[in-house]
Amino acid sequence: MIHDAATWAFLWELACAGKIAAILGGPPCRTTSRLRQRQPGPPPLRGRDEWRFSLEGLTTWDLHRVNSDTALLFKQLGLFIKAEEKCLQVLELQSLPTAFALESPEDPMAYLGAEAAHNLPSFWNFPELKEMVGLGNLKLVSFDQSQMGHARRKPTTILGNLPGLEQLDGLRDSSRRSDSLPRGLQESMEASKDWASWAPGLVMALKEALKVYLHRRDHCLAQRIHKLNVEEWKLHVKAHHHPYRRDCRRCMELAGVDSPHRRSHADSSAYVLSMDLVGPYPVGRDDGRRRNGKYIMVATVPLPMLERDDLSEDQKADRDDEKVKVAGKEANESSDSHADDEPGAPQDLPRPEEGASLFFAA
Repeated sequence: MIHDAATWAFLWELACAGKIAAILGGPPCRTTSRLRQRQPGPPPLRGRDEWRFSLEGLTTWDLHRVNSDTALLFKQLGLFIKAEEKCLQVLELQSLPTAFALESPEDPMAYLGAEAAHNLPSFWNFPELKEMVGLGNLKLVSFDQSQMGHARRKPTTILGNLPGLEQLDGLRDSSRRSDSLPRGLQESMEASKDWASWAPGLVMALKEALKVYLHRRDHCLAQRIHKLNVEEWKLHVKAHHHPYRRDCRRCMELAGVDSPHRRSHADSSAYVLSMDLVGPYPVGRDDGRRRNGKYIMVATVPLPMLERDDLSEDQKADRDDEKVKVAGKEANESSDSHADDEPGAPQDLPRPEEGASLFFAA
């Protein structure tokens, strides 16, 4: 999904506009899995150091997957760098960097030793990731997910700055140093899917940390909201309440969802005035009064068409013909106004004995 051009363009636009508060994720571990070292099975795709991006002799499909996962890693880092750049431009958020967490299996070199893991790939072997430590208060945290409910030990490292994340550092399962690798190909494939999932405890820890961070962010932004003086409020109103402000009552009202305004039909009570206001428009023109206007007021009054006893037979015939014409015209208008309603829904047609007067004011 993130490799889709339109999706990535949208995410990058959000980052450039300073509208990203948190970035959580991690690249797939399919190209760095230890299970690729067990044969028969999928071949290794990466190495360490200068072979971190890909090994030689890969098929077109394998090379595509390696490049795709590498791009995901750098896209997540790029979004954070751009979002942090915009975050530093907001005075109230300079002490609260963009929330970030990148999860990936721990470097096997850390728990297997140099001799056993000299050719095992890991994203944490990327110097580009190591250079991110310290930027925006990012730090490396390593732990075993088996302590959080995972079925396997799953040594994990997170590069992040979420509050409380450092409490996970060093959380190890001393009962087992390493999980044995499956022998069969099918067992290896099933184990790979199982290892990829996050432990329930880790998911809950990230949720709570994100809640704390967003609460702190809202508190910081609240200090910015209440700093408008009288002249700045006047400019806000003059700009037609743009940009949106949470402490502005009119902004809150305009952001709400109201019931749709539809044509009033003949079931309304007679002599009842119904009005609606449209606007404001930045540039408006009332051609009838030859002046500018920002609003349009529309009103309607249903008037009963009562029978009269003093009419002649010819006048009554003309009156009946007029009723039929009015009924047919209003029936067509009613059908058009309900074109987007639920198919098959019954429509109420106006009665011919009622009419309406309409006026505009700008």
